[in-house]
Amino acid sequence: MNHIDELHEMLADCSAKLDRCVARIKKSKLDNEKNIKSIGHALAHLYDVYDAIYEFRPELKPEYLKEGSYDEAEMEKFSKLMYETESLRDNCQIEKAIELLANFAAKKPPMSYAAQVEHRIEYFKSKCRT
Repeated sequence: MNHIDELHEMLADCSAKLDRCVARIKKSKLDNEKNIKSIGHALAHLYDVYDAIYEFRPELKPEYLKEGSYDEAEMEKFSKLMYETESLRDNCQIEKAIELLANFAAKKPPMSYAAQVEHRIEYFKSKCRT
């Protein structure tokens, strides 16, 4: 794996962790609005690096980010699924979260969503089961 591929993978890990931070902030006694905005700014800076990578290596750009491939209804379904499965995970309902993800994957979603769902299932299986 070369440096660009490694960086791309590291950014994906960072993005996922920052997404999970938002869920934790919402459950904490911290100033939600201020801290969630800070996470949003951090994510925006990560996406600046993603843009540089995609300019240099366009084949790494996910299909859903390519011009003309955005489907608002599909994006809405996927966003709701991610929110729901994170909530289930936060409430120790890992098996239910995995079941929802597997059902979504069985419907043959766009490749970009399928890859993220597969990654999320593997994460839940490896990190969250007790």
